[in-house]
Amino acid sequence: LGAEGTGEEVAALEQLHRVSGTNLVLAIGTLLAVGGLLAAVGSPDALARAARDAQWGWLAAAFAISMSTNVAFGVAMLGTVTQSLPLWPTVELQVALSFSNVAVPMGGTALQIRYLQRQGCDLPTAIAAGGLLSTLGSGGAWVPLLVLAVGLSPRAIHFGNLPTGVLPAVTLGLGLLALVGAGLVVGMPRLRRIVLPPVTHAAGSVWGAVRSPRRLAMLLGGNLVVGLLMGVSLTACLLAFGAHVPFWTV
Repeated sequence: LGAEGTGEEVAALEQLHRVSGTNLVLAIGTLLAVGGLLAAVGSPDALARAARDAQWGWLAAAFAISMSTNVAFGVAMLGTVTQSLPLWPTVELQVALSFSNVAVPMGGTALQIRYLQRQGCDLPTAIAAGGLLSTLGSGGAWVPLLVLAVGLSPRAIHFGNLPTGVLPAVTLGLGLLALVGAGLVVGMPRLRRIVLPPVTHAAGSVWGAVRSPRRLAMLLGGNLVVGLLMGVSLTACLLAFGAHVPFWTV
């Protein structure tokens, strides 16, 4: 009415934007992720100098190959549960895991468990599949790949800098913790009634997944392809800066 009375145009209303909790967490996570990446990169000046001489074709190939590992990770994830998971949302999950693992420690595991719950898995199955079985699947594929790579590498690989001296102590400590936990569960009936049913249910779900040849092939095969693609991606990065390292050494 005021605009009509004065013959002026109606002023546009200012758009108000509220900050939701989800957007705030995403913004904080993004800042943490960027900070982590910058810390890993090191000197920005050195990075800029190196980038000026880079072959961007190889870098583009490395990026595409690196992103393709999410598809292989998604296939491996399909083999962790007896339920049928949709492939593309599972691949999107892997991209989200790459972000959350940089921004929030252990955030990827929680996100993976929540995704499995949304797909119809109960909590014990989601924890066993998204945490334990996926980790065992990675180890089951990557340890033989590492042994093969060491055998085929034309260059000597030295393991002197690895902290092998602490491995026996760590193994013994973990074994003692497992024995104490098992003793508490067995010796306390109330605790046994709380712990054993979900553990038994989760173990049955894991066994149902690994006894299927198709799902076991997806779990191990997907992780094996991931390891190979990571090597190819890193090789492409090295070629982009004029470095030549044998593939199996990479």
